[in-house]
Amino acid sequence: MAGPHQSSNTYRSREQDQQTELGSNTHHPSIRGTLQEKINTLEKIDKAQQRTIVLQDRLLDDGKIRLQTLEMATYNGTFIWKIDKVASKCYNARSILRSPQFHTSHNGYKMCVLLELNDENNRQNATMSLYFTLMKGTCDANLEWPFKHKVTFMLLNQNEDDHIADTFQPNLTSATFQRPVSEMNIATGCPSFTNLMLQLGDVRYIQNDEMFLKIIVDISDLTE
Repeated sequence: MAGPHQSSNTYRSREQDQQTELGSNTHHPSIRGTLQEKINTLEKIDKAQQRTIVLQDRLLDDGKIRLQTLEMATYNGTFIWKIDKVASKCYNARSILRSPQFHTSHNGYKMCVLLELNDENNRQNATMSLYFTLMKGTCDANLEWPFKHKVTFMLLNQNEDDHIADTFQPNLTSATFQRPVSEMNIATGCPSFTNLMLQLGDVRYIQNDEMFLKIIVDISDLTE
């Protein structure tokens, strides 16, 4: 009777040893390392996927902006720029807006305008400043430099033809009117185009919190 009883204890002891061995393997350094490596790999994949989603969203937004820019572009040297939410933009300490690009022709000069709404902590003397600048275009090598065409800014009267206007002739020695070597040249124009506060209260020029600026580049002497 002693023999079989001893054999049973031996069997149970071996079974317990096997379970103990299996349990201890999960704490083995090499196994822990493998699990951590898998976790790290999954985290890297997740972060990469998140970056891809963000990049795709940005590309989509950039595509929308480019499409809107192309839709608004003109090719005859004249551009009408609609500015909305005028009041909120005016009451910022210093707000600078850039217009969509426009052109003298499909193969001509590429341009834009900067609008600065500047109160300098003095609302009574707040000014609206307008600046013209040339942008790097695809056909610049075929154009005449420096740029020499007269530029006119207009704040449109929305009720009649009494527009506020200012005109300047390019200074041919200024860097503004040379062939662009970067995205855009230094801007120049009319730093005191009109008194901003006077126009805010004038419904002829600002209606429904919107105003319209017209930019005219004289292309009468330009040929394709």
